[in-house]
Amino acid sequence: MPDHVNTVPGAPCWVELASSDVEQSLAFYVEVFDWEAVAGDHSDADGYITFYRSNKKLAGLMKNSAGAAGTDNWMTYMLAPDAVAAASAVETAGGSLVAPPMVVPEMGTSAIAVDPGGAAFGLWQPGEHEGFGMFGRPGSAVWHELHTREYTESVAFYERALGWTMESMGDSDDFRYSRFVADGVPRAGIMDASRHLRDGVASNWQVYFGVLDVDATLGRILAHGGEVIEAPEDTPFGRLAGVTDSTGAYFKLTSVTD
Repeated sequence: MPDHVNTVPGAPCWVELASSDVEQSLAFYVEVFDWEAVAGDHSDADGYITFYRSNKKLAGLMKNSAGAAGTDNWMTYMLAPDAVAAASAVETAGGSLVAPPMVVPEMGTSAIAVDPGGAAFGLWQPGEHEGFGMFGRPGSAVWHELHTREYTESVAFYERALGWTMESMGDSDDFRYSRFVADGVPRAGIMDASRHLRDGVASNWQVYFGVLDVDATLGRILAHGGEVIEAPEDTPFGRLAGVTDSTGAYFKLTSVTD
């Protein structure tokens, strides 16, 4: 299986779970996705866990430092060849920074931003940590999608801040959706979720993990303390379901082939 290479500026390159109970989350994802977990060996990454499959990096896990102020969540990081310049572009385009660019010794440089609709995302300038080692395969992330109440403003923001080229997939009240396409390949989507997000749920980036059998994976999720939020359904893009893990972090499942 060839390695995934993260080379498209602005494209999703990593996902990271902030958990209120790291040990519980670790056990959940190891059991549900057959991931392997490796603790960081750098002093500034104390407590950071990297998940692998077939010796390829898949995702990160860290303590949710927000405590009661923030629910457990998955965050998508966008590739930033120059994190300082990318952070400046975010602010110029109307976003804000929660955490300015910070060097993680040897690994890279990270920043946390919020778009005009209130959705948080990360910026990652690779060092030794280049991001995904596998993508689009069973057990890995396969898609990233912004669900926002501020669709028009969000599309314009990502065009300006990250240089995205957008392709409209629909523009009606029932389905308003654009996707970021680079080198002819769809990289991420933005959905007008103003009529779909539940009360109290902020605009957010959602990560889709691919599995061979969505229904069988749902059984494992339930058996290990997760919940089904959106029941599985067949779509033109595969069988989809929305779930939470054992500490309440939300993610999507989608069927993929090996």
